[in-house]
Amino acid sequence: MGWRRNWSEVIPFFAFPEAVRRIIYTTNAIESLNAKLRKAVRARGHFPNDDAALKLLFLVLRQIAKTGKCHRVSGPKQKPISPLSSKKGSPKDSG
Repeated sequence: MGWRRNWSEVIPFFAFPEAVRRIIYTTNAIESLNAKLRKAVRARGHFPNDDAALKLLFLVLRQIAKTGKCHRVSGPKQKPISPLSSKKGSPKDSG
């Protein structure tokens, strides 16, 4: 494992007080989010206007907010759920 090989680099981190470690964790989370946004923009390449770029960033942030994780926005499309499939008395339930 990488952290075991670099244990001498990991140990000094634990010397910081807990409050400082929380700030470092927060900074890492912000950097991770920023990396996801940059990756999405880079994958797209160029945008016809500013609104298109903002829409992409919105979709990336929305996906992260839904899952609580940093996943790619682009990926396999999910099959749409029929509004009738969850209602009682629908044609699917009567068959």
